[in-house]
Amino acid sequence: MDSVSITALRDLESWFRTDRESREHRDWDDTLAIAFGAADPQDLPAIVTRAHTRIRMGMSDLYLSILTKPLLRRLRVDADAVEAFKTALNEPMNIREDSPIFAGPWDPIADTCPDL
Repeated sequence: MDSVSITALRDLESWFRTDRESREHRDWDDTLAIAFGAADPQDLPAIVTRAHTRIRMGMSDLYLSILTKPLLRRLRVDADAVEAFKTALNEPMNIREDSPIFAGPWDPIADTCPDL
């Protein structure tokens, strides 16, 4: 990975660690392009799952291309990412969730009502 991609990924990870109340707005398209293009292959299944959930909760299906285009671009060129998805499909309970990207609570109902 080149230095520009690494810097963009580190900036994105830092953004997710910042308090939600004080961080600037980011658009989905550049966020997903960076996350899907530069994240560690083993982190991709969790990132994709969380991004897809958030998109489906609040956006029209017309926006699914902002998820699928950068993901397919990565899967076409990265055999390790393909293997990470195969492993995730075979063993979904073992999906790695170490990345700070989308590492916050991803289910707003469960987050709001933990007793459920």
